[in-house]
Amino acid sequence: MATEDLTTYTESDALNRLTETASRVTWAGLDRVDADIYLYKDYGLDYFDGDFAHYLTVRQDAGGAFCAAWGLTNALGGVVPHEWNDLDMLMVYFTGAKLKMWEISGTVNNFSNDYDITNGITYYLTIVRDEAGGVGYGTLKTFIYSDSGRTTLLATLSLNLQQSKKDFRYVQLATSYGIGGGTPVDGYAEDLDLSAVIAVTPTVTTQAVTNIGETTATANGNITDLGSPNPTAHGFAYSPTDTTPDIETDSVT
Repeated sequence: MATEDLTTYTESDALNRLTETASRVTWAGLDRVDADIYLYKDYGLDYFDGDFAHYLTVRQDAGGAFCAAWGLTNALGGVVPHEWNDLDMLMVYFTGAKLKMWEISGTVNNFSNDYDITNGITYYLTIVRDEAGGVGYGTLKTFIYSDSGRTTLLATLSLNLQQSKKDFRYVQLATSYGIGGGTPVDGYAEDLDLSAVIAVTPTVTTQAVTNIGETTATANGNITDLGSPNPTAHGFAYSPTDTTPDIETDSVT
């Protein structure tokens, strides 16, 4: 995993709500009414295109007004300016004692299901956009795990993306809402990894064996998708005693 160095990111923080180390951004006393509080990095026009998977570790320690722990945007600002000016934004956010996703797509506000969290508990997120998934313009999903190895899945947040396929320029962390009230929130996001690999299961087809002889036969199988990450060796084991597959991709004999 290649985690982001958050000291290379830039603050918008007139109220001094944020502090950073190389791996973590912490928010303290972040109120729902706070305007334009966020930490960001400019990756360039249309950098986040197509499918992606991001890792992030998050925790809410106190309160529960609002904080978008993770977001992608094309214009810098808090959530309200994006919502009121019909700008595009993807986010994973804390609201009350819940984790949820929100897509602002022009005039459309699109929300996922939510997950009830416990303050003081750390959650490990895998955020995945799949432009071939769902209906329309792909899906955005957040897989919430209880462990850093991401083996114990607690919940999956999911939404179908709206209106069009969109590329994004900025990463925004710890983004404030910008209006309203509530109990100010404390928490953090850390270990952001923008280069996570989306695992894809290999696909193999099988057909009836032909040309059967005393010592040979044609298996007629095909590996139609090697999956991701690409395995270093692949093929068919076509004998009860043959434990080493022949390294082929089609019609092994």
